[in-house]
Amino acid sequence: MKRKSFSMVKKIAVLSMAAILLIGCTGCGSKKSHVRTITNVSYDPTREFYEAYNPLFEKYYKEKTGKEVDIIQSHGGSGAQARSVVEGCNADVVTLALEHDITLIEQTGLIEKGWEQEFADDSSPYTSTIVFLVRKGNPKQIKDWDDLVNKKVEIITPDPKSSGGACWNFLAALSYIKEQTDDEKEQKAFLQKLYSQVSVMDSGARGSTTTFVENQKGDVLIAWENEAITTMKSYPDEYEMITPSVSILAQPSVAIVDDNADANGTQEVSREYLNYLYTDDAQRLAAEYGYRPSNESILKEFSDRFDLNVKLYTIKDYGGWKEAYKNYFDDGAMFDESTATNKTKKVRVIPGYHLTLGITVTMLSLIVLIPLASVMVSALKLRPAEFWSLITKSTVRHAFATSIGCSFIAALINSVFGVIIAWVLVRYEFPGKRILDGCIELPFALPTSVAGITLSKMYSENGILGAPLAKLGIKVSYTHLGLVIALVFVGIPFVIRAVQPVLEKLDGQYEEAAFMLGANRFQTFRRVLLPEMMPPVLTGFGLAFARGIGEYGSVIYISGNSAREHTQVISYVIMQKLGYIDYASATAIALVMLILSFVLLLAVNIVQMKQAARTNNV
Repeated sequence: MKRKSFSMVKKIAVLSMAAILLIGCTGCGSKKSHVRTITNVSYDPTREFYEAYNPLFEKYYKEKTGKEVDIIQSHGGSGAQARSVVEGCNADVVTLALEHDITLIEQTGLIEKGWEQEFADDSSPYTSTIVFLVRKGNPKQIKDWDDLVNKKVEIITPDPKSSGGACWNFLAALSYIKEQTDDEKEQKAFLQKLYSQVSVMDSGARGSTTTFVENQKGDVLIAWENEAITTMKSYPDEYEMITPSVSILAQPSVAIVDDNADANGTQEVSREYLNYLYTDDAQRLAAEYGYRPSNESILKEFSDRFDLNVKLYTIKDYGGWKEAYKNYFDDGAMFDESTATNKTKKVRVIPGYHLTLGITVTMLSLIVLIPLASVMVSALKLRPAEFWSLITKSTVRHAFATSIGCSFIAALINSVFGVIIAWVLVRYEFPGKRILDGCIELPFALPTSVAGITLSKMYSENGILGAPLAKLGIKVSYTHLGLVIALVFVGIPFVIRAVQPVLEKLDGQYEEAAFMLGANRFQTFRRVLLPEMMPPVLTGFGLAFARGIGEYGSVIYISGNSAREHTQVISYVIMQKLGYIDYASATAIALVMLILSFVLLLAVNIVQMKQAARTNNV
C-alpha cells in the first residue's frame, strides 16, 4: 500500500512538471511560405485607418505588379508594440507613434541605421496633434489646459511608459505651460497638478478611449486628434472635440524592419507599402480618418476638419526624441516626478518619518529579528561535528526528505492549477464568482489544525472522499499523498493571489495582436502571456513551497507521523525534540529550516527584481 500511494505522488509530480514544461516548445507566429504576406505592427489609434488603407494598397500592388499581397495588422500601445518586435514578433514594417520607439528596435540591429531618411518628411507620412475629447455640451466647460488644472476635472490619459501617444500628451501639456512661464518649478507644479487629476492611466491610447467612451469614466480624454475625430464619427451627438490654444505636432514614424523583411523576402513589397502612404489617394484617406496629411496642399483641402491655427510645438523644440526621453520619460525624469510626488502625498497617511521608522524597527526586532538571532546564537554553540550529527540522524533526514519532497510536489500542482483558477476568476463572469473568489482566502483564515482534522476525516478510509478512493486501492490518509493534498490546500492561495493582479492588468490587446500575427492559442500563451505571468507564478511557487516546508497544523493529523512509513514532517520532529527537552537538536533543525526559507525568499525577490528591471527597460 505504501508503494502504491507513493507512486501516486510520483505520478502527480510527473504530470504537473509535464504541464509546466510543455509550455517551452514553440516560437511566435511565423510566415506561411505559400502566402505572400507582410506584417504591419502599429499603434492603437491607427486601427480604422489601416483597415481602409490595406485593401487600397493591395489593389494598387496587384495592378502594378500582377502579384497579390496580404497584410497582417497588429495594434497596441506603441512602446509595447516596439517591445513585441524586439522580442521576436515577425514584423516586416512598423508604423509607430513616435520615432523613439522605432529607434529602440534599431538599437537591436533589426532596423538599419538612417531609417529616418529612408522616406519623405523624416519617415512621417501623416501627423496629428493632441486635443481634448469631452462629452456633449462640455459640462465642465473645458477650453484649454488651464481648465484641466484649475477645475475639478477627472482626466483620462494613457501611460507614457507604454504608450507613445501618452508621451505626446505630456509634451503637449508641457508646451502650453512653457508658453506661460520659463520657470521650471512652475512647469513641474503645473504637470504635477495635471497628473494628480488623472484617474485611469491605461497602457495604450485606444485603451484610454475605451475607458472614457465605453466605461464612461472621466470628464475629459486627452487624445490624438484623429482618435477624437473617429470617436465623434462612431458616436454622433455624444462627444465634442476641444482644440487647445497650444499643442504639439505629433509625428508618427514608419520604417521597414530590415532584418525580418530580408529573411521573409518582403523588402520590396514593404518599401512599396510605406511609399504608397505618400500618394495623393493615401494622403486623402489619412485625412478622412483624422490624420493630418504631410502633403501641405492636401492638408489645406481639409482645413474645415483641422484647426490649422493652433500653435504647435515640435519634437525639435525639445532637442529630438533622445534628449526628450532623457529629460522627461526615463526613470526619475520629469514625468516620474510629476506622478511620484502625487503618489507620495496620497500614501503619506501617518506623519513623521523618524517616529514611524523607529516603531517599525522596534517591532521588527522584537517580533522577527531577536527570535531569529537567538536561533542563530544557540546553533552556533554547537560544534560542527555535533551539528552535522544532529541534522543527519535517520529520522531527521527522512523528515527533511518528506517535507521538502511533498512541499515541492504540492507547489508544482499549485502553480498549474493556481494559474488556471486565477485565469477563470479574472477573464470570465459567472454566477457565484464573488463567493468563489472569497473562498480562496479560506486556507488563510481557517485554523490549520481545523483544516488538518477536516482533511484527515474526509480522506480516511471511511471518509466521504477516502472511501471511494480506498475501493480503487488508493490510500490517502497517513501517506505521502495525504500530505501533498493538505499542502495543496494551504498553498494554492499564494499562487492565485500572486497571479491575479498581473492578469487583471494584462491588456487583452496583446493577445489580439498575437492572433493577428499568426500565433495559435498555445503560441500566444507561451510567448505573450507566460513571460508576464512567470514572475508571479515563481513567486507563488516559492511562497507555497516555503509555507509547505514549515507547515504543522494541517499536516499533523493526515500524515500519521509514522517514522517507519516516513510520514513525519520536519515541523513535527522539531516539536518532538522540544517535548524531549532536546533543545540542541531542535535548534540545529530550526537553523537549517531558517537557511532554506531565506534562500527561497531570496530567490523570489531576485525574480521580482529582474522582472522589474526588464519592465523598466522596455
